[in-house]
Amino acid sequence: MSTKTMHFIHYTVQSGDTLTVIANMFGTTIEQLVKWNKIANPDLINVGQKLIVNESDTPHDTFYTVKSGDTLTSIARRFGTTIEQLVKWNGIPNPDVINVAQRLIVAKSVPVQA
Repeated sequence: MSTKTMHFIHYTVQSGDTLTVIANMFGTTIEQLVKWNKIANPDLINVGQKLIVNESDTPHDTFYTVKSGDTLTSIARRFGTTIEQLVKWNGIPNPDVINVAQRLIVAKSVPVQA
């Protein structure tokens, strides 16, 4: 009998988030978020709640393209991660310098035995 490894990306709900906003951020659907997280009422999520926002049987990353006015702080906050993680994942030599149109990894999947 073999075990299957699934890869998940998690996101922590921020103030003002809705399932629609989160689905759009991670390129998924409200229906998938409801299914993956066994959400009884899609209109009710809580700040600080940790949600699965992507599930796959292979490792994967989520990318974001830097827009004018973005900072690592605002990007980290938006995707529920830290500046330190963004720097590490993207090999950023100076966290005070990012460029418009730069493509950044903003989330990485975590393997879990299924």
